[in-house]
Amino acid sequence: MHLDTKLLAFHTSVNHINIKLCVRKIMYSLSSYQDLAFLIPNGWKDGNQLPPKFLIFFDDIQDSIAVAKKIQK
Repeated sequence: MHLDTKLLAFHTSVNHINIKLCVRKIMYSLSSYQDLAFLIPNGWKDGNQLPPKFLIFFDDIQDSIAVAKKIQK
């Protein structure tokens, strides 16, 4: 990785009142991304109050792009 020998690492807690971890059982096929629908409220339309910010971790760039497109629809 060719990291500089002056690398400084920070270790901190994610124990904050505005950060929540969520794990849900998969109910639909992975390729449908339907299990992520809970992130956007039913009936939400452009101009409504924005849903809370969220972050989803993926181990595949193509999956993250596909989900972003699906959520934006």
